Amino acid sequence: MSTDPINICIRCAKHPALKRYIRENSDNIGQCNICKNEGIPCIALNESSRGKQVIRGLIRWYWSEWEYNPHIGGNDISDFFYKENPILNHVAILDGQPDLGELDPVIQAITWPATEEYKKGVSLFSGYYKDGDKVFPPLEALRNLTANYLAHLERHLLEQNYFLLEDEAIRYFKQYVTKIDSTIHTSDHFYRARLGFKEEITPEGIDWKNWSLNKPTRYKLPYTSIEIGAPPISNATAGRMNRLGVSYLYLSSDIQTAIAEIRPHPGHYVSVGKFESLNNIRVVDFRAIDLYEYLLTDEIIDDEHYLMLTNINEKFGVPVTPEERTYYLVTQFISDVFRKLDYDGIAFKSSVGSGYNLTIFDPSYFRYINEESSVYSIDSLQYTATQSPQLPQPDDDIPF
Repeated sequence: MSTDPINICIRCAKHPALKRYIRENSDNIGQCNICKNEGIPCIALNESSRGKQVIRGLIRWYWSEWEYNPHIGGNDISDFFYKENPILNHVAILDGQPDLGELDPVIQAITWPATEEYKKGVSLFSGYYKDGDKVFPPLEALRNLTANYLAHLERHLLEQNYFLLEDEAIRYFKQYVTKIDSTIHTSDHFYRARLGFKEEITPEGIDWKNWSLNKPTRYKLPYTSIEIGAPPISNATAGRMNRLGVSYLYLSSDIQTAIAEIRPHPGHYVSVGKFESLNNIRVVDFRAIDLYEYLLTDEIIDDEHYLMLTNINEKFGVPVTPEERTYYLVTQFISDVFRKLDYDGIAFKSSVGSGYNLTIFDPSYFRYINEESSVYSIDSLQYTATQSPQLPQPDDDIPF
């Protein structure tokens, strides 16, 4: 392998974790080997570079070895970076590489060696081979895995009363929850939506004799105050975080996310109200999960705490149909655990909106802001679809 320095600049980094690393650890102001620009903060991808491990970790996070190992039917890793990808700026790559082969030294610097020492780096290749009687299958994409402890909870919550598992879960989460500890500050504003409106009225003073020429506007009045707040205990059905008969306040960071969270259809009307925090509130914030601290060594990856928190964040955001409500057993259980760890609520990314959601265990911590409700009409919906990974065609001599 060449000993010439291989640099990647902050402009060619796309993933927030990689950008953060370059911003905090730039070791030279040199020429980037991707975009060819000079005088930009860069990191060198030498053998001891932690920046290189961040990139290797991101490769492990997004793609399985089945996808990037040509020896078992996958593509070459460089193929992922010449098109839209979550790690590097592919536009800069295409602009800076008139000869696509010029990216090879960068890819070689990232992927060499194939495996790393367990406590010092991230291995990219397991291959498919036997060591005595032990089989080492290709590595799976980390984002597609379920943490062992979460699988344990999902299984046992179908077999045991939830309170028999609480002490164990409290001990487990207490180790990691400080990593995502956050505060909602006094007077912070959030929104809540409800399908429909309170009533429709026509203003007084209409000239009904000539109404056909000047058809009057009919005004829709939104639900307000307790009508759009947390439901009374007697009406509280089981939800994503709350058990039957427990009333939590579900909020969103912006109006559009609040509307998206109740899944209206075109033609529906939706009331939206504004709420304000009365005090500083301690919450578990799953938006604070940072790949930057997780994808540095195989040892940290195997600890699974980041994977566990990421799995939970995804579960909080997944909508379910009424017949699938057993899916909520684990999210309700985890919410109970955080409440017993003295948190007041949980913040997590929305899977249907651009903002985030906030669940407050005690609705009295927020107040409805008078004069701050509106009615919105739903004009259209937009769906984004991503093709599922296709099974690669392995070489003839690779066993399945």
